Amino acid sequence: MSIKQLHDGRFKVDIYPNGRKGKRIVRKFPDYDSAIAFETDVKTKAQSGTFVTTQTETLSDLVDLWFVKYGKDISSGLDRYRMMKNAVEKMGDPLANRFTKSVFLKYRNERMGKVSTNTLNHELAYFRSLFNKLRELELFFYPNPLDGIKQLTTYETELSFLNDDQIFHLLDALSHRKSQRAYYCALICLSTGCRWSEAESVKPRAIQNGSIRFTRTKNRKTRYVPISSQLELDLKHYFKQDKTLKGAYSTFKVVFKECGFDLPAGQMSHVLRHTFASYFIMGGGHLLTLQKILGHTDIKMTMRYAHLSQDYLSEALKLNPITQITTV
Repeated sequence: MSIKQLHDGRFKVDIYPNGRKGKRIVRKFPDYDSAIAFETDVKTKAQSGTFVTTQTETLSDLVDLWFVKYGKDISSGLDRYRMMKNAVEKMGDPLANRFTKSVFLKYRNERMGKVSTNTLNHELAYFRSLFNKLRELELFFYPNPLDGIKQLTTYETELSFLNDDQIFHLLDALSHRKSQRAYYCALICLSTGCRWSEAESVKPRAIQNGSIRFTRTKNRKTRYVPISSQLELDLKHYFKQDKTLKGAYSTFKVVFKECGFDLPAGQMSHVLRHTFASYFIMGGGHLLTLQKILGHTDIKMTMRYAHLSQDYLSEALKLNPITQITTV
């Protein structure tokens, strides 16, 4: 019998879903119905090939399973899948039952200095989430091998933005390209503060009544941002010539580098968003309004631009102790 009642009244499931040469699964349940349901589910999944034994499956197999069962249905799923597959390849695609903390930490240590700390923390979060999700879906019955690993300490990076001359220079350079996709994506980003991926996802029907509707957003919430009547006309005219804005980022990267702007590493894709936010606050815009425009869930993200507020700067000048004691 694979189910036995214990002295404390609970029921123990002791099963080899893939035969005696496969992995042994032992779980305890408070009642017989739960135990029999678990046993039936494990046998069914083993027969259908969706049960993970970790004896022959590689880490790449688990990433594929995660994507099929969950990742493909979430907005960031494809990006996470690609990042994890790339990381798995660099790790040599170990067997799932040999993927341990030490394997991941060795990989992370080798990557330090080559990629940003944020990237390394994202990789840890994605792989940890992968194992948690497979356990939740009862496709993986073992402890999460990454439990206990701490994220690396990160420091807030300088948020750079373009000045007037740089904005004109960039837009002029983009406008002279054969394809106008990158030009209009940049124009949308600078006019609304959206992310580049959000600009590329804009469709003709999203532009109406003096606003752009963003749907494929990071927090999955639809938001509307007003635009000028001229930009609305220009975009509607553009979409009569070209049906999409996708595939423009490679052109943007080339042109941006040709412009020779001096920016901190890793800020190219977000510099237009930072430029919008910085000009908004310097022009007297309210932080709460900016939060809604940018789609920040946490006001702390928006507070990064607070130091640019004229009120903030004037109060720092007037209320510091040196100014106050010398004016008494």
